[in-house]
Amino acid sequence: MNQTQLSPLIWKYGLTGGLVSSLVFLIFTITGLAKPGSNMAGMAMGFLNLAVLIALVVVAVRKHRDEMQEGFISLGQCMLLGMGIIMLSALIAGLVSLIYTQFIDPGYMDRIMAGMEEAWEAQGLDEDQIEKAKEMTSIMKSPMLSMAANLACYGIGGAIISLIVGLIMKNEKPEFS
Repeated sequence: MNQTQLSPLIWKYGLTGGLVSSLVFLIFTITGLAKPGSNMAGMAMGFLNLAVLIALVVVAVRKHRDEMQEGFISLGQCMLLGMGIIMLSALIAGLVSLIYTQFIDPGYMDRIMAGMEEAWEAQGLDEDQIEKAKEMTSIMKSPMLSMAANLACYGIGGAIISLIVGLIMKNEKPEFS
């Protein structure tokens, strides 16, 4: 496996994924579509980002396999390519989110937490349950812990996506050809 062949694809599709994810976040946030406590907007953003990342990994694997590897690609190459793309995308999207929430709209996380508290009250949680939930979700207010948790989630999801794409698209070169 030639690592140098994978690097340009990781950069190209990882940057694309990061920019698209960042644009989705900014559009949903600035337009007010992602209202604090709105599960539907969060789910829509998540599914949209997931679809984009899957599509980018599939396109990159296909391009690498068909144009650079004479139609062959191993599961390991698929995994490496997919994880590289997804983690670079996550890093870029995380940095954009960090810049937005820390410098452009510093009250953003407080509004998210208030929206979550309203949602918990609407679900019928009592004060003790709400306090425990607030303690558990307070990690979101720490920019670095939030970024680390985001990267960990993308890492787990990226491994699953890359594995599935790899299992479907791999085409091992015969050993004795």
